Amino acid sequence: MTKENKKEELNFLEEELSKLCVDDEEYSLHMKYYLSLKKITSKELWDCVFKNSDISIFEKRVKYLLSEFGTKKRCNRFDVGNTIEFLLTDFIKLFGLEVKNSPDDVRTDLEIVNYPEKISCKYSSSGDIKIHNSLGQNKDMYMHPTIIIKPDYIYFITYELLKDINLDLSIFLKNTIDGLSLKQSILKKLHKLNYYYIKKINITPQLCKHRSCSELIYKYIVDNVK
Repeated sequence: MTKENKKEELNFLEEELSKLCVDDEEYSLHMKYYLSLKKITSKELWDCVFKNSDISIFEKRVKYLLSEFGTKKRCNRFDVGNTIEFLLTDFIKLFGLEVKNSPDDVRTDLEIVNYPEKISCKYSSSGDIKIHNSLGQNKDMYMHPTIIIKPDYIYFITYELLKDINLDLSIFLKNTIDGLSLKQSILKKLHKLNYYYIKKINITPQLCKHRSCSELIYKYIVDNVK
């Protein structure tokens, strides 16, 4: 497709999308194709994946994960966090976006093709949100675009999006010597400001078995290596 043809196609799709309701299936189909042709903005990403979508399959899978393992055991926390990232990646792919996991990256967790930055995904049940850890004294105060998953809400936070509501992200970042944290208070502030990038969810299990992830790996090895 030439640049001229691509531009014409994008203009046509923009016109068609403006005529449709975001709840319509046709809107979703047009949006998938539209995003595959251009650089994706944060708002387009949010509208496509989270704004009016049925997130129940993601909720069910995360709730099951937390009901079986949870994060009370410190040894489970990285495994549970990585699994939530994989589940989020699967969910985003349902909307036709190409996503690459990067669980070994130091600062980010996934990459969406045509979105300008890699994205960090953070699950936090309570308190401040740990953005990254550092070996030795932390000197990195930058927060990548971040999807924050709490028991009752999903948030999408970037410097750009907060600037649009005249909120300075840097005042909510805290250097913890060995890493960078985001203060819990920012979430209350976002609700008060009716922040656009918030999605209601429910991933809190009634009970947790607190199984150990390492014990599951151990059992797998014993069962498969004779």
